[in-house]
Amino acid sequence: NVTIVDVRDAKTFAKGHIPGAINVPYEKYNSFDGPETEFPGLRKDGFNYIYCYEQLCNLSQKAAKKFASLGYPVKEIVGGFEAWKEHKYPIEK
Repeated sequence: NVTIVDVRDAKTFAKGHIPGAINVPYEKYNSFDGPETEFPGLRKDGFNYIYCYEQLCNLSQKAAKKFASLGYPVKEIVGGFEAWKEHKYPIEK
């Protein structure tokens, strides 16, 4: 019951992402400051693990706050995609 959510832009997502992740690109959703109330692919029956570019990027925090306010259970992947790569975990393109 887990969905991995990449909030980086679509072009960057296409270059490489965590295997099985879906892309909910920040540029499509006004950096998560807009009026959207639904996000395709997210689940309410399990956790949505969210990540962005790197440790100092706040996009995943903004997305997590937005998603949680709409009833989506969320957790943040600390360190973002850069930390994932540094640990040499698998990458999907």
